[in-house]
Amino acid sequence: MRMPLSAWLLLALLGGTAQAAAEAAADAATAPPPVAADPTETLYRGLIERHASALATIEYVMTADSAGTPQRVQGETEGVVISADGYLLVAGSALDPAKPYEVMYRDMGMESTLPRVSSGEFQVRLPGRSERFEAKLLSRDADLGLAWLQLTAPPADLPWVDLAKGAAPRLGQRGLVLSLASEQYDFAPYVTEVRLQGEIQVPYPAMIVTWPNKLVFNTELQPIGFGVLNLAGRPGMLASGGMKSFAVLIPNARLLELTTRVRSAQERTTVEGR
Repeated sequence: MRMPLSAWLLLALLGGTAQAAAEAAADAATAPPPVAADPTETLYRGLIERHASALATIEYVMTADSAGTPQRVQGETEGVVISADGYLLVAGSALDPAKPYEVMYRDMGMESTLPRVSSGEFQVRLPGRSERFEAKLLSRDADLGLAWLQLTAPPADLPWVDLAKGAAPRLGQRGLVLSLASEQYDFAPYVTEVRLQGEIQVPYPAMIVTWPNKLVFNTELQPIGFGVLNLAGRPGMLASGGMKSFAVLIPNARLLELTTRVRSAQERTTVEGR
């Protein structure tokens, strides 16, 4: 029996479709499985996208007075913007490197012979902005190793980390620290992981952490505290080189309380100055 041409064309079309489907099924069977998203990469990217724009590079001038001879040195550190009106939280030891040693000497009942250091002429650089912003020193807590600056003319769209949305730190917790690379790499943000390794109750409740001088976040991207350098020892330990150093994490709730005090003091100063 002879088949019409239209029937032959239909069979050819169906055969080609079936062959294509078979080839597609074979390719799917041999193709490598899709790569699952790396949870660590997702976490790091989330932290960078949410909070890296609140980091600041702070340039300043340190003046060290030794035996009546002042010396000026250019300094640089990082801080984090913690309010819409330009408050910055900074490690106090960065602005005055001698201060942790002075506190240690005082706690041991010894007199420090280190030069007196003061910092000023603060210039702040913010991510994605070419201009520098002037800032002033508001307050410094030498015992806790913290300092607060404020931009004198903060931009209207200033990103900041809200400490009121933070969380309490926990022993053994995984922490995340944001830092900025050097200007050579366009201040690219990067993440360092830390661990909360211990707890202290004296002279104040805090945690021991593996990284100083930075704001620490949890894996929910909430701020949990600020790590500060701590030096401790006894007179005999200094001579033998056995001085202890570690980082203490000031809990987020304490940071919020202290910042509120600094703001209240500034508001009183402003009112009294009118």
